[in-house]
Amino acid sequence: MAHLNYNPVSLKDMAIRRLTAAFFKESTILASISDFHSEFSAFDHYDSPQVWRETVEDKLLDVISKLGLPKSLNKVLLDTVKPMSRQVRRWKVFHEKYLHDSHGEEIHLDIPILEKLCWTSTGAVDYRKTAEELVRSDVIDVVKQYKLACLYCMEDCIPMFWKELPSENKQYFCRKTDRRLQSGGLGLEFWWPYIIEGRESELDDLTRSYRSDQISFYQYDFQCSAKKGNKTAAEYFFQKLTHEEKEASLMSTTRAIVSSLYSARNHWYKVFPSEKFSELLSYLLSVMTPDQQMRIFQEKPCEVLEWFLVWPLQDIFLEIAELIWGFLPKRYYDSVLIVMYNNFENSGDYCLILFQELFFRIPPDFWKSFVDRQCETSSYFDDILSEENIKALEIFFRSLDAAARTRLVFNSCFRKFYCVSIDKRDVVEVCLRRSQLFYGRRRN
Repeated sequence: MAHLNYNPVSLKDMAIRRLTAAFFKESTILASISDFHSEFSAFDHYDSPQVWRETVEDKLLDVISKLGLPKSLNKVLLDTVKPMSRQVRRWKVFHEKYLHDSHGEEIHLDIPILEKLCWTSTGAVDYRKTAEELVRSDVIDVVKQYKLACLYCMEDCIPMFWKELPSENKQYFCRKTDRRLQSGGLGLEFWWPYIIEGRESELDDLTRSYRSDQISFYQYDFQCSAKKGNKTAAEYFFQKLTHEEKEASLMSTTRAIVSSLYSARNHWYKVFPSEKFSELLSYLLSVMTPDQQMRIFQEKPCEVLEWFLVWPLQDIFLEIAELIWGFLPKRYYDSVLIVMYNNFENSGDYCLILFQELFFRIPPDFWKSFVDRQCETSSYFDDILSEENIKALEIFFRSLDAAARTRLVFNSCFRKFYCVSIDKRDVVEVCLRRSQLFYGRRRN
């Protein structure tokens, strides 16, 4: 993207994230991750945190806390390890589902596999590089090597794995009537046999009933991969398109991705984890012209902002917000804050810094109506007050002027909270102190 710095992470933050990644190589942590198993049903969700928190995340926090590090460094590591650990969980659950044996046998990614886990400099699990490490090793069998190579379009090694496959597996992947021929992004193992044998025209015929006559087979590949959140495959097939095909597919596919937030979160067992959609959107925006980018921002400002609230893309969230702010309807400002709170409530200072910076970007002429909205139920202020989130309240009050603070502590939401939560002295004191209406000595 012409206007954005796509490597905004400072050298200091890169070092912190590299250090944090090392904790996932510790033997006790590897064992805990290996022991974490997820049932595959439509009722499970990548973001279901409880079992993972008890199995893995709490142990990570305990390991870091016992290192005796300076308080400031300890806090940064604790804030960093949480979103990075969730990346590992989603990567593990996704690949265990994808590599699930066709005969019904479950697979669990154990320690030898987990030791191959790779990270980007921004603190995200590197799906492609990790897959490359796995297919070059002997920790998974040839069927899984083939499936991973297909999923991530490793065209140089797919033919080798194909030759080594048992005949029964070859027959399975070459079923012409298999519905997975139409699934694209997660069913590429059914496409690649035709591609490596130079039978694209046959594959073109087999998929014609699933696609519009107006698009080529590679356009269909690109669109299917993108809609599944498979950034690596989408990028691979996009590069196969002619200039005219790119122009015809880029905007429509990006619009579909931006609008698919609900689907990606509620049908996770059919697609990549949500952060991969965010990375894909980032890529698609990067290959657009400035005019094309602005059209997407104008059409879907809230949706674009929400996609960039996913770790680690929150590092460029404020740059995106700066470009989109002029297109964002004022009635949506409060919604953006609530989405930020819901996405980052467990992300420590990363969340709080974004809150503060975003408050500063709210246009001055909108402040009065914005504060009016906070005095109503179901507003951002009402949410963080009900959640008793002291840090978020501190940031919120710090971003308001004295008149706005006073209005908030006299509104019905706060009065109701004060009346029914008399034992929540710490929360009440934050609001009163920040509004400069509380001068008494704080009691223990």
